[in-house]
Amino acid sequence: MGGPKVENEGKPQTLCFRLFSIIIIGLATISLAWPSFVNKGPFFIADTTAYLRSADAAFSSILRYDSVWSDKRDIYDPYRKKAEGKTQSELVNSRPVAVPIHPPLIGRSIYYGAFIYFPALFFGEHMAVMFQAALSAIVIWLMLIPVGFTHRRKQLSAYALSIAVLVFATSLPFTTTLLVPDYLTGLGSASLVMLMCFWGAYNRWARLALGSIIVLAALSHSSNLPLLFALSLLGLLARIKVPLSAKAALIGFSAVALGVAGEAVFVSAVNTKIGISPIRPPFLTARLIADGPGYQLLISHCKIERFEVCRYSDRTPHDSDLFLWSEGSEGVFMAADLESQRKLSNQDFEFAVKTVRTFPIRTLASSFDAFVKQLFLTDLRIWKGGYGQQKFYDIGNLPKVVAARMSETLSVQSKMPIEFSQLTIRFTITVSLIAAAYCLMYAWQTDKREVKAFGIALAFVILAVALNAAITGGLSKPDARYNLRAIWLLPFFVLIFTFAATLTSRLHHPEALEANKDVLV
Repeated sequence: MGGPKVENEGKPQTLCFRLFSIIIIGLATISLAWPSFVNKGPFFIADTTAYLRSADAAFSSILRYDSVWSDKRDIYDPYRKKAEGKTQSELVNSRPVAVPIHPPLIGRSIYYGAFIYFPALFFGEHMAVMFQAALSAIVIWLMLIPVGFTHRRKQLSAYALSIAVLVFATSLPFTTTLLVPDYLTGLGSASLVMLMCFWGAYNRWARLALGSIIVLAALSHSSNLPLLFALSLLGLLARIKVPLSAKAALIGFSAVALGVAGEAVFVSAVNTKIGISPIRPPFLTARLIADGPGYQLLISHCKIERFEVCRYSDRTPHDSDLFLWSEGSEGVFMAADLESQRKLSNQDFEFAVKTVRTFPIRTLASSFDAFVKQLFLTDLRIWKGGYGQQKFYDIGNLPKVVAARMSETLSVQSKMPIEFSQLTIRFTITVSLIAAAYCLMYAWQTDKREVKAFGIALAFVILAVALNAAITGGLSKPDARYNLRAIWLLPFFVLIFTFAATLTSRLHHPEALEANKDVLV
């Protein structure tokens, strides 16, 4: 499947086209990074430091190099000793044992951390943002190739228009300038959809580029694994009715397998290096207790069940973030000792299964409620820095040099102007939903194969946005940034559909057929 192809228009013109392409992609990169320029720096959240420090721990130990991000490497102190069960003499003569202050956690991808670590280390944190913006700009360029523009100037114009819409009317610039892997969810999903729908429109280098984005998305965040798996599986099933690429679906499955393998390698490496396996936070337990069904299970079953979380029933129910991350009296996971943390993690899935079996209707209702809430969250308050008494930026956790730079940003000062962008994004989403419905009806009724292909791509994107909301809303606390990382795909694919439908209509017009016969294959 794919749009009309363009013949080679000559070497001089090709060279000129490539030059203009590089220039316009460079300008698109700068444009997509505009929130960071306004903010006077990139956007950080607590997770950002975990990504950077995990990458630093690996590379600085290999290269024997201390960087600014090595400031907390003594989180495992080789000179502290376990005193439990030892006499004073045994303690004095014993070999020092590393005692973790906090356990290493699964879920902060060292692979994504490496992607932003080196540009941040050698060129400053803003360069990491520019890397992300450049990647977004390149992928958007590749998304337009299957349209099959009959003239390269039209392709450049369409790209410029697409970037303008994305920059000024969608959430993509905000997700791109936030130093966490959120933006890769949208890029990875779109890359998989386009390869499934338009495999034949891409050459091997473009397929390699899009396939690499899919793999990077899978390696960067665990929530992308079920999303990519579901899209790949649905793509295979849809081949019964529509001609989608099985090779692209195989790339999706392979990316998921690499994501799982990458996490296993990380666990093995950490265990070998420090002798302690990383721990996955009990996200399901925290969500189910906060939503109600899990708390009901605690009340009714703690006397007969041996769940570790029952020890902390007096600290529930609380918000899932407090359950997981608070080290105070209201916290559970991070406030517990290492042995208890490991039990909470190991029993997470078992606790979830028990809750679902005991309270199936209530669990289903709470999950659906979280999905709906997630689907309609579109505010940008995290980029402003917080609201009320809640702050998203704790610069005290940053290295002193970085903290000094970040203290000058508008987001840390809660002064980042977001109100106009927030209104624009919501307006664009509303218009795009209406336009998407019309596009799908048009694609269903038309007999033009090219238009139908873009209609299928649009339908898959809508499905990807819904799946993203269901996965993140169910596994984590509903948060606007989880929705904003994918919702920008909707207006963008409506725009792509419009380009394709308009071009195809012109190509099928009798007068256009004669005029374009020299450029159509």
